[in-house]
Amino acid sequence: MSLKNRHRKFRPPLPELRRAVSAWRGLLPIRLEELSIVFLDDAEMANWHGRLSDDPTPTDILTLDYGEGSAEILISLDTAKRQAVENGNTFIRELRLYLAHGLLHLSGYGDKTAPQRKKMRAAEKRLLANKSIAAP
Repeated sequence: MSLKNRHRKFRPPLPELRRAVSAWRGLLPIRLEELSIVFLDDAEMANWHGRLSDDPTPTDILTLDYGEGSAEILISLDTAKRQAVENGNTFIRELRLYLAHGLLHLSGYGDKTAPQRKKMRAAEKRLLANKSIAAP
């Protein structure tokens, strides 16, 4: 697993986030040889979002399953900062939420319909409440 920060201003706590992802991967049916997690700014995320979905606006997270045991999670740190304030979360908790969300997508969870979103939210809460991972 690799974590890369390509944001020039924000510095996420990569070791702490790596520990959370490693623990969660052990709880989920994810079989990946290679997982890359990349932290971006809004401009780069908007570029990715535009290429993948014809919507050239930034989004919080994109999960890319390349098949054959390879996947990538892209996270906008600018969006995470804004959403953390709006959601009443710390920046780190917001990042952990996005990582849980991405891992759940890689485990087969969807969020296109209301029932799927309900199931996804419940699974996110379970992962975030996992006592084996210290949360700030």
